[in-house]
Amino acid sequence: MRQFDRFDISVPIAFRTQKREQCDGVTKNFSITGCYVNTSMSPAMHSLVKLAVDLPAFGTIGACGVVLRVEKTGFAIHLNWGDKENLRKLVWYLFKVFPSSPSLKGLISGDVEDMLLVSEGKRVFLVEKNTASIPDDRVVEQLLRKSWASLIEFSPDSFFEMMMEWSSHLYISPPDTERTVDLQRPLYLGSSPVMQGVMKKVRRFSPTTLPVLLIGETGVGKEMFARMIHDMSQAREGPFVPVNCGAIPNDLFESVVFGHEKGAFTGAHAQQKGWFESTHGGTLFLDEIGEIPLAMQVKLLRVLQEKTFSRIGSTKEIRFDSRIIAATNKNLKEAVRLGHFREDLFYRIEGLLIEIPPLRERFEDILPLAEYLLSMINRELKVGQKHFSQHARHELLDYAWPGNVRELQSAIYRAVIVSECPEIGSMDLGQSRNKVLKESQTLKEMMAIHEKEIFRRSLLRHDGNVTKVSEELKISRPSVYNIMKKFKIRS
Repeated sequence: MRQFDRFDISVPIAFRTQKREQCDGVTKNFSITGCYVNTSMSPAMHSLVKLAVDLPAFGTIGACGVVLRVEKTGFAIHLNWGDKENLRKLVWYLFKVFPSSPSLKGLISGDVEDMLLVSEGKRVFLVEKNTASIPDDRVVEQLLRKSWASLIEFSPDSFFEMMMEWSSHLYISPPDTERTVDLQRPLYLGSSPVMQGVMKKVRRFSPTTLPVLLIGETGVGKEMFARMIHDMSQAREGPFVPVNCGAIPNDLFESVVFGHEKGAFTGAHAQQKGWFESTHGGTLFLDEIGEIPLAMQVKLLRVLQEKTFSRIGSTKEIRFDSRIIAATNKNLKEAVRLGHFREDLFYRIEGLLIEIPPLRERFEDILPLAEYLLSMINRELKVGQKHFSQHARHELLDYAWPGNVRELQSAIYRAVIVSECPEIGSMDLGQSRNKVLKESQTLKEMMAIHEKEIFRRSLLRHDGNVTKVSEELKISRPSVYNIMKKFKIRS
């Protein structure tokens, strides 16, 4: 969109890429819809970049943009505005510097001599002495619409495909945006290749009615994924009922599952619905399904096969029309081999299998997830914008997180409370806890842990530079790549 002039102005600019890299530069050929950034580091073509532009006397304005050209000296970016005040501030800055510009004059109404520069905290803007701020909202909204239209026109299809993929597997919006923050359901999932694979399965499996089995260590967020599958399924209008099978006493299990009639047994003073009946038209999430007693496994299998059940003390059959999502941190195949879990039930609930990787196997998700949890906790505790120090970041990456996301969340929550300044240090995280080796570990396993530890520290020191890592560890570059592949570490 070239209906606005480009102006040769140089102002400081800071930007952040999708890979969370941060760098500084200077603008060149600035206009309302784009600019060129002189910088030593250029982002990838067609990627999204977040900008902070420092306008003299007007303060800092923020915008996003799509990289449309990359050169040795910098990159050209198409700006996309989402905030009226930032766009209004830029228009006035350009008009003050280039008052004779025809394209800018068309945006200005009123007598310029009657305009005042007004400061309100960090905000600086121009107003007419007796009227509202200029340009008015109608003009700014027209510019916003043109900005979005131009973004759609000039950005390649690959950019929009990337944005849809990125947003769909990173964030799942809560149904009620006004609800209070729920730290038990963190919405950031991760951008690592292994998590992208998990999300592809979630999107593919959710619309079906087949049972889903989620496997993964304690704390990886199996219930969060179960809720996500429910929200994306045909049963999303129905209830989601989570049940921890390991927390139900054996003698109460059948009553809790199927419900009972009044007088069915001693203490049954009233009719009671069970899980199966409570989830009518929705989803029943059986967490820790490996803990279900063998006697109850037979009855559960019958319900999954016949799609009917009866309350205790009744012969009336009730239709079961809910979806089953099961989860476990156990090796069910081994449990089947040992006779602790029925083989026929295993194959029935394993209709669709999703394995959720532990946090230590998706190294690149640790810091983004920590930052996301920190922002949520800052908001919940109303403690301002606390942030991690560089040492704290290294400690977060240096720890194996055996408790996974749940342990990470607890550590950050504690750190926010105990830290006495805005910057959270490694001592606040309590990360002086080095890996404790289990007594049952073999020498080979202990050596592998130390090898991975040494290699990971070297990668951190050199920001993933393979050449520098190979020089420090005195190994070849192919060996570096082989070790990264061995321990599933991405640079």
